[in-house]
This record gives sequence, C-alpha cells and structure tokens, in this order.
Amino acid sequence: MAKTINKKNIYIAYILFLVTLFSLFLITSELTLRKVFHLGSPVIYQQHQDYGYRPKPNQELIRLKGNKVIINNLSLRNTQNWSDNKLNKILFVGDSVTYGGSYIDNNNLFTSLIENNLSGYKVGNAGVNGWGIKNMSGLVVEHQFQPAIIYISLLIKSDFLRGKSQSYGWSRQPYLALEELYIHYYKKWKTNFKNKPIQTPEKIKTNIKESIVALKKMDQTLKEKGYTHIIIYSPSKKEVENNIPINSIIQKELKKHNLIITSLRKDIKSAAKNTPLNTFYYDNVHLTQLGHKLWATLLTKKLHTHINNQ
Repeated sequence: MAKTINKKNIYIAYILFLVTLFSLFLITSELTLRKVFHLGSPVIYQQHQDYGYRPKPNQELIRLKGNKVIINNLSLRNTQNWSDNKLNKILFVGDSVTYGGSYIDNNNLFTSLIENNLSGYKVGNAGVNGWGIKNMSGLVVEHQFQPAIIYISLLIKSDFLRGKSQSYGWSRQPYLALEELYIHYYKKWKTNFKNKPIQTPEKIKTNIKESIVALKKMDQTLKEKGYTHIIIYSPSKKEVENNIPINSIIQKELKKHNLIITSLRKDIKSAAKNTPLNTFYYDNVHLTQLGHKLWATLLTKKLHTHINNQ
C-alpha cells in the first residue's frame, strides 16, 4: 500500500513539475516577445464599405526593433495631428510601400523626410497595407477624404491587379503576444501552402481596366475641386534591374483615360548606378531605410518642380 501511495505521489509531483515548467516557459516567452520583440500591440484596423479598411486613428506603438508606428487623428501614419487647414498639405495615397511597414520608424518614412525638405508644407501618409487602387479611390472619392491640396498616388504594379481589399491585420488587440506570433506564422503557412486562386489573363485585364476607371474617377474628382493630383509609379527591384517598363496593358488603359503616370525607374537606375539595389529594396517592392531616403530625394525634386511651376 505504501509503495502504491509513493508511486502516486511521484506521478502527481512529476505532472506538477511539468505544468510548472511549461507555465514558466509560456510566461518567459510572453515577456520576451513583448519586451524584446515588441509583439502583442499591433496596429488596429477599422473597416468601412467605402475604402475597405485602414488603421484606426490615434495609435502610438513601439514595434519591431523599437521602431515607432504612430497613427494620427486622421488615421494617417504621421507623428503630428492634422488640422482642418488644407492649404499647406500634401497627401500621399498608396499601399504598403507608402505605409512603410513596422520595420521603419515614422521619422524615417519617405513622407516624413519629404516634409523635412519642403519648407512650409505638411506631408501626410495615407498608405495602407494590402490596398489597391479601388481602396484608394474609395477613400478619396466615396468617403470624401480630402484634407490636402496636393495628392500623390504612389502605385506599384499589384495595385492595378487587386480589387478592393476588404480586410487586413487586427481589428482588436490580441490577448497575448504569443497569439500575434501564432497568427503571423499561420497566415504565412496559408500563403505558402494553401492553393491560391489563379487569375486568368481575362481577369487580370478586367482588374486593370476597373482599377484605372477608379483612378480616373479619383483624378477627375480632385481636379474638379481645384486640387492637384500626381500619379507616380514605384517600380519593383526586378523592373529596375532589367529595365522593364510599366506593363503594356496598364499603359494602354492609362492612355485611353488620358492619365499621366510618372515612373521612378530611370531616376532610381541613375541614382543607384554605383550601389546594389538591395541597399534600397527590403524585398522586391518594399523599401529599406536607405530606400525611403532615396525615394524622398527623388520625390522632393518632382514636388519642387510642380510647386515652382504653379
């Protein structure tokens, strides 16, 4: 009998030890993810039928490598709040390239650097991860979000191919940093291993046409109100390396709707002729900190030219 009791006690003690060890592992992991990797407090998004989704206003977060992600009162990725005065404001509208990612501090975004270079102007960043042209037009036209006098649509090829993206990221705070980590890798697994719907050539053409119709609507709406709208194409690393022009179908549709688009490809090629493109590109389309600095230089020149010609 004594031997049986001893075995039971040993078994219970062993289970308690494992539970304690696992609990300590979870607590240590949670604290490490929060304090070292700054997980557990992601940007929170809000949905709307006009524009799909965008960050909720008034957020200030410390994210990857201690970088600050600040969302102001108008849901722009700007450190300072914006007033109702439009006269000295420039607004960049775009996708994740414009938004910059959590690995870039607010102060190092090309929009922030441009503001430093343009005396008397405030430069807003309305870039949103995963957006396409329909989302951008939905914000500016349907939602009537027009807080500036100069608008720059900064586009990449994917923006013409997407429909109106409907959701992204977190709509609530995760309960744990571990939850954020799990969801991140689960989504990566789905992206890499789950079969994606294949776009047919006809579907691609349809998406391009519909996107450019939305871009034209945005262009007309802004210009009818006396605002300036400039369309800039941010090429991928592959497009710069191989001197690939803007997709011919996109060019044809833009010409059909009398839309002028300025590509940065030649400017980047010239500026980076003695520097590896990996210095400026984080991946094929997104930018490193030095990439944001270069884009700021190139875009400031174009804005200076436009402002001086007004």
